[in-house]
Formats: sequence, C-alpha cells, structure tokens
Amino acid sequence: MDEKLLRHILSNLLSNAIKYSPQGGTVYFDLACEQGDAMFRIQERELGFQ
Repeated sequence: MDEKLLRHILSNLLSNAIKYSPQGGTVYFDLACEQGDAMFRIQERELGFQ
C-alpha cells in the first residue's frame, strides 16, 4: 500500500465532503481494520437528518 497515495486520497475525500456539506452539517469518518484489511467510510449528513 502506498502510504502517500492513500493519504492524498483520504485528504481529498474528506476535504470534498467538508467543502460540499451544508453549513452546520456533519462529516463522519470511520475506519475499521480487520485481518490486514483497512476499510474506511466518509459520510456527510445535514443538520437534523438522521
């Protein structure tokens, strides 16, 4: 795994999620590691949406 490339990808995804979220919205970042695999999820929610 290329650490620099992964950092660049995650940075872009998080930056875009924040940039395009409505003001007052929330951006969630979740990371799970299991048996040598890493899975991440970036999710944006508007204020009041559940």
